[in-house]
Amino acid sequence: MKFNIRFAVIIRFYLFLSLFYSTTTFGEWLSDAQDIMGTKISVTLWHDDKIIGQAAVDAVMADMRRIDSTLSPYKATSLLAQLNDHAF
Repeated sequence: MKFNIRFAVIIRFYLFLSLFYSTTTFGEWLSDAQDIMGTKISVTLWHDDKIIGQAAVDAVMADMRRIDSTLSPYKATSLLAQLNDHAF
């Protein structure tokens, strides 16, 4: 929940800045790929504002790391691993 609120505040801040920072932009593709959850996670998106687009790419990767830390059966600190440790 805290992450979603923080991400929304960051996006709103960049949108606010983009209203006052007027330059001609043509947009571009932004992407990232990382090894998360035992596989390659990749995101590619198009955005007119590079800063906002990169914030979105970073948010996707942060959310994937959050999901991995919560649901990984291989990480002792994850909620799923703790649940499995207490199963009958």
